[in-house]
Amino acid sequence: MPIMRSLILFITLFFVVPISAQAADALQIGSPFIANYQPKDYNGDAQNWCALQDSNQFLYVGNQRGVLQFDGENWNAIPVLDGRAVFSLAKDASGTIWVGTHNDFGILFPDSIGRLKYLSYQENIPENLKPIGRVREIIISGHLAYIRTNKYLLRFNNGKIKSWQSPTQFYKMHQILNKIFIWEAGKGLKTVENDLLKMAPQGAFFKNNSLTAMQPYTQDTLLIATWKDGLYLYKPNFKQPQKSYVKKFKTQFDLELKSNPIIALKTIGAAKFFLAGFNKGSYLVDKNGRGLVKLTKRQGLTNLFCNNTYLDHQGGLWFLNNDGIDRVEISSPFLLFGEDEGIKGPVQNIVRYKNKLYIATTDKVYVEAGHPGKNTLYFKEIKKIQNVWSFLPLTNRLLAASSDGVYEIVNNKARLLSLGQKKTFTLFRSRIDSTKIYCGTSGGLALLEFRAGQWQYRGLIEGVKYEIHYIEEFPAGQLWLGTYNQGIIKAKIKTDGLDVEYFGLDDGLETLKLYIPIVLKGKLFFSSAPSSVLYFDAEKSRFFKEPQFLEAAQKISKIVEDEQGNVLFKRIVDEGARIVLGTYKNQFYSFSEKPFQRIKNINPIIIFPDKNGITWFGYKNGLLRHDSKIIKRTKTIAPALIRRVKFQDSLVYRGMNMENITHNRFNFPYQNNKVRFEFAFAGFDAPDQNAYQYFLDGYEGSWSDWTHESQKDYTNLPEGNYLFYVRGRDVYGQVSSADLFNFKILPPWYRSQFAYFTYIFIFLSGLFVVDRVRTRQIKRKLDLEAGQRLKRQKEIDKAKSEERKRVRKKTSADFHDELGHVLTKLTLLTELAKRSVNEKSETKRFLIKIGDGVSELATGMKDFIWMLDSDKDSLYDTLIRIKDFGDAIFEYSPISFRAGGFSEALEKIKIETEVRRNIVLVFKEAMNNCLKYSHAEVAEFSAFINDNFVEIIFSDNGKGFNTENKSSGHGLKNMHARSKKIGAEFLINSHSGKTEIRLKMKIGASNKNNPNE
Repeated sequence: MPIMRSLILFITLFFVVPISAQAADALQIGSPFIANYQPKDYNGDAQNWCALQDSNQFLYVGNQRGVLQFDGENWNAIPVLDGRAVFSLAKDASGTIWVGTHNDFGILFPDSIGRLKYLSYQENIPENLKPIGRVREIIISGHLAYIRTNKYLLRFNNGKIKSWQSPTQFYKMHQILNKIFIWEAGKGLKTVENDLLKMAPQGAFFKNNSLTAMQPYTQDTLLIATWKDGLYLYKPNFKQPQKSYVKKFKTQFDLELKSNPIIALKTIGAAKFFLAGFNKGSYLVDKNGRGLVKLTKRQGLTNLFCNNTYLDHQGGLWFLNNDGIDRVEISSPFLLFGEDEGIKGPVQNIVRYKNKLYIATTDKVYVEAGHPGKNTLYFKEIKKIQNVWSFLPLTNRLLAASSDGVYEIVNNKARLLSLGQKKTFTLFRSRIDSTKIYCGTSGGLALLEFRAGQWQYRGLIEGVKYEIHYIEEFPAGQLWLGTYNQGIIKAKIKTDGLDVEYFGLDDGLETLKLYIPIVLKGKLFFSSAPSSVLYFDAEKSRFFKEPQFLEAAQKISKIVEDEQGNVLFKRIVDEGARIVLGTYKNQFYSFSEKPFQRIKNINPIIIFPDKNGITWFGYKNGLLRHDSKIIKRTKTIAPALIRRVKFQDSLVYRGMNMENITHNRFNFPYQNNKVRFEFAFAGFDAPDQNAYQYFLDGYEGSWSDWTHESQKDYTNLPEGNYLFYVRGRDVYGQVSSADLFNFKILPPWYRSQFAYFTYIFIFLSGLFVVDRVRTRQIKRKLDLEAGQRLKRQKEIDKAKSEERKRVRKKTSADFHDELGHVLTKLTLLTELAKRSVNEKSETKRFLIKIGDGVSELATGMKDFIWMLDSDKDSLYDTLIRIKDFGDAIFEYSPISFRAGGFSEALEKIKIETEVRRNIVLVFKEAMNNCLKYSHAEVAEFSAFINDNFVEIIFSDNGKGFNTENKSSGHGLKNMHARSKKIGAEFLINSHSGKTEIRLKMKIGASNKNNPNE
């Protein structure tokens, strides 16, 4: 037995201790960036159960009061039934969100304005299954939905439900390896095969150990978390179940897991797993179970009682707990170290000495040390030293420049080398004499020498009188000194002292303050925050701007070089500072801010490149650690979305009906128009750093500047069609796709289509009234004159004739002047209106029709005035009127129009207005038909007197038509009717190559032809 105990002890010491030690080295706890959301932030209950993202990457949380939606800007509540808790969420292939609540499940759908609402599927649940209990999980597999309660497993298929009931209890369902797995108490791990719920291979192994989480470990192996006994590797073989196996997966935290069961399990990247503990913290481990990070309240978690976790598209891990919601940037390359790790105050210098970090804050110095009883990075204060500006590591001691002089630190104990030394800012060991160290002090350049086994202060060196903050030696034997405010000093080392040369603004410097000399790739550079990076031309004895760094930016400081020969530096910008990485390749640097965009709101005081790709930044709250081996990758950048649109104070769009917003146009009235757009972008890493650009097409000419404001107001927009675009940019500088909103500002009532029709109606009505009034006035006057001159009939007849001629002439002149002026003005206004509207708008089409109507009215007016003109009452004038019409319509057509000479005898034939009007309309109709349908080359118009008849003829050589065909239209009927009305004979003859229309009218057959009537 003693031998066995010794063997066990040996094995424990030989195997277990080294593994633990290795794990201890690997576990370097700091705090990742953690955002905490309290109930007052999201306006919900403290208890949260589940989460997922939709197709827009918005986050949905199952809360005790319903569903919460977070779009990166605002939390929105979506109530479920009577305010029930939501325990499970799922998303199907169409992007629809499924919701599981108490005794019910359903989906979220957008209403008419895009507001999400809950639709219950309660009516699909068979009565014999009710109540089903709390719906703890929903899994969507193709067109099937699997719903788990403690009592039932339901399969929902197109409104129909298949159910399995457990005599004990169902717990935790997963879809993995193209299978649905579910754990049943007292039975073990089961799978669904068609309509059967059967035991999985080796599933009975877990019958007394409830399964809490599953994740893929390899292509055919699963990592399983249990409630009682930590983690297992499970390899199911469904074809050959006997080849399946279950074996223990050991982690560094196995002892803790016995009292802190794993409630959720997530795969982080390609080779890490996150274990969410139930009540005592959570862990990040690698594939071998070695600890990487442990999260507790000390790192920033709100509550250690975790209900569930969710890994979002940006690699952020959401903790759903009983006191709120936490988001941990678990896959971020950054970790923070501050007061919890023993650091107090802003860190202004960092150095690694004998494999330990030493840091100097504004008043203390700390050394890296293990935390008592904890496996973590911790910092311990070094006593009796303060106000350190810089470090210089040597072989067996660490020197520190401080406000009291120079300290040496040996075995983490500090000793001041000289009581009389001035405030010291920097230390530099000579490259040609290792026994000398130059000190930059408030009084100039001082010297330390190594004598009798110790460093001794030798006082100030003559020739340098200004305050020195930075020292570099290049080439060997030549010192470059950066002063506080007196430019740059070059000091050549000689046996009897220094040969000193001062450089200022006249020598190419852009400032006199705090230039830092640094040697990169065998070349000396100088940087200062207010200046460009400079180099020194020895031949010209002058400083010039370094072209490579000009490509990166100006105002560069804190340039440092890492193990790979790349550089990092701080770039000063208006809103703070940016960290830039310069990668060296093919003798040139290429610069990028992308690796450090996440910390662009942190202004580092010091940058320290460490080993193995680690960089430390000292800032006002402590240390920030960056691991370049961890590359932040976002699966897909979220789109920017318009979340709300308000017109005046009315909500017209609520942000979730994409079909409606993209393809339909919203119409807003003109009066007092005020449109507000609210937008969001689901960039969850530092959402306060999300920025937006917008552009109102139809009003603005280009994108706006980037802004952190998530809303935009427009007031008093002119009438027209508009497209509002918005896009987002996350903290890493990635720009999203744009969303749009299509809307129209309607014209004011006095420029509406109805208003224009009203104007025309009023105008035409006015013409009618004027004509009626004038006609009645004339009639009354003529009747009065007829009564007074009854005895002088001939004189009265003559007077009436003259008066009628005068009135007709005056009426035609009045109509020509008044109506013509109005029509011209109306035509001009219509044309101006057409130019002010969009070419494709419906208003444009109506304005064109109005213009055509006005043009037709003008033509009719000319005919009307011509008929009223008493000087144009002969048949000759009528024929000339018809000829002029023919000349006009055929002028730009392919038809040649000819009109024969008219006999002067036709001038003696007087015809009344009605006869003239009908003759003109008959031949206008004939000419229009010829132009439209005949395909003729020649058309002719003529008239002649034959005995007591006058014949008027129009003919063409076109294709002709069937005069008997009823489909010939109303044109021939109208011409027949008009001829009959004036007592004329209408003749028509048509065949291919010849169509002739002839109007034959008897001269003096009726008093209708008496021009004096």
